[in-house]
Amino acid sequence: MQNITSTVVENATLPIGKDQDFIRDSVLRGFGLKIGKTSKTFVVEGRVGNKVRRKVIGDAVGDKAITVTIARKKAIVLLAKFADGIDPSKNKKLHAADQITLQEAFEYKLERSKLKPTTLAMYRDAIDRRLADWRDRPLSTITPNDWIDRFLEIEENPGLASALCTKRVLSAIWNHTRLNLTDSDGYPILRANPTENTTKRTQRPSMVPPKKRPIADLKAWLAVVATMQPSRFQKYSEIALRTGCRNGEITTLTWKQVNLSDGYFDLKDTKNGRDHRVYMSSQCKAAFEHLEEEFGSTPFVWGAATYDTKKPFYTASKRYGSQHSPHDQRSTFVNLAIEAGIQEDVCKALINHVQLRSATDHYKDIGEPMQREAVQVISDLIDAKLLASN
Repeated sequence: MQNITSTVVENATLPIGKDQDFIRDSVLRGFGLKIGKTSKTFVVEGRVGNKVRRKVIGDAVGDKAITVTIARKKAIVLLAKFADGIDPSKNKKLHAADQITLQEAFEYKLERSKLKPTTLAMYRDAIDRRLADWRDRPLSTITPNDWIDRFLEIEENPGLASALCTKRVLSAIWNHTRLNLTDSDGYPILRANPTENTTKRTQRPSMVPPKKRPIADLKAWLAVVATMQPSRFQKYSEIALRTGCRNGEITTLTWKQVNLSDGYFDLKDTKNGRDHRVYMSSQCKAAFEHLEEEFGSTPFVWGAATYDTKKPFYTASKRYGSQHSPHDQRSTFVNLAIEAGIQEDVCKALINHVQLRSATDHYKDIGEPMQREAVQVISDLIDAKLLASN
C-alpha cells in the first residue's frame, strides 16, 4: 500500500508470473491501480450491503488516460455512492436491459437454445410477419396493453391460431431473456412478461379453442377418411388411431426409425424427453407396408421430411360434420384402450406418458409382450367397430 502518484503509475510493473496486480492507495481507502499485462487502470473498491464491489474509473496510461487527481476525485464520488448502498454496475446493467430489443432477444435465444426446425420456422414467422414492427423496439417499452392490441389485431386477421402462436413465441423469448438477464443479486432486470395475466382480456367466448375430445363415431370418421385423396391421409389416420402417437411424432417419421420385420418404430426426442418404442398391431404394420410400396424409395415415410396434415384434417372434419384436431386421435386411442380394459399403467406406457404414482410402480414390468398384446387388442376393437351395424 502506498500513496498513488503519477510517478508510481509510470514506474508500476507487473510481477513475473502474475496476470494482474493491484497497488492500493494509502491515502484514500478503496482507491487503487490495477496493473495488467498490457494495461494500467484506476479502480475503486467499496462495500454495498454485505458485498464488495469493484468499478473501473478509467485508463491510467494511453491515449484515453486520466490524471491521478481526476481519478481520485471520481473515486471519492463512487465511494460515496457505495456508502449510500448504490451499486453503479447494477445501474449500468439496468440501463442495458432497458435497451435490449426484441430482435436482439430473439437472436440471444437462438444462440442459447436448440430449437427444432419446425419450431424455428414458427419463431421466424411470428417475428418476421406478426411482430416485424417491434423487432427494433426495446422490450422494456412493450406493455400489456400493447400486447392486447396486437393480439386482437392478429386474431382478426389472419386468425386465432396465429395470435396464440405469436403469444407463445413472444412469451418464450421474453421469459428466456428475463431469466438470463439478472442483476448482481440474481434478480431479473427485465420486468414481467406482458403476455401474462392478459388471457381473460384477450379471449372472447367465440375465440375459445375447442377442447380435445375423442372421435365419437369412429366408423363414420374412417369412412370419410377412406374417401380422402391422396390415400396417404387414410394411412396416417389409421396409424394415429392404432398407436396413439402425437401428430408431430408420426408426420416426421423416417424409414430409419421403422423396423417392419420386427413390427415397431422408434421415436427420438419426444415431448417428455424420453426415447420411445412404438409396437405395431398387424393392421398398423399393413399400413406401413402400403406406405413402403409408395414411398420406400425416399428416406421419409410420407415421401417428405414433414407431412402437413392441417388441410386434409380440416377437410375430413368438415365432411364428418364435427370439428376435430389431430390430437383428438390420441384421445380416441386412450378411450379405446379404456373400453378394451387395458390397464391404466399399460395405456400410459403405450402413449409414452408414464407417471409413477406408488412404490409398486417401480416393480411393474410393462415390457414388449404386454404392449404388443395391448395395441393388438385396441386395433381389433377398431375393426370390430368398423364391422358393427348401425
